[in-house]
Amino acid sequence: MAPVNRIELAEQKFRPLKKMMQQTFARINRSVQAEIMPEKPVLSEFVEQVRIMVSYPGFGDAAYPQFLSASEALAAASARGDREGVEEAVQAILILQNRCHEGR
Repeated sequence: MAPVNRIELAEQKFRPLKKMMQQTFARINRSVQAEIMPEKPVLSEFVEQVRIMVSYPGFGDAAYPQFLSASEALAAASARGDREGVEEAVQAILILQNRCHEGR
């Protein structure tokens, strides 16, 4: 099997996925800001996007476990109908995103 070309992976897979994730998470965050529970399909889409993202090596791998855990906590809080838990998970994800983007 040929080695993964990181530049090709970034351009064809990682960056488009990251853009989709940002849009999906923005929808979730807008719901939280409006004090509305995010829609379950949107949450499921976000968690699936995170799972795909963390499968790509070389793009902040050290943060992947925390990011995956926070996204799963978000989905679990939503499944319980725990709006406070959803808000906490969204805040945790925002902190992780900021921390990751500061490292660029």
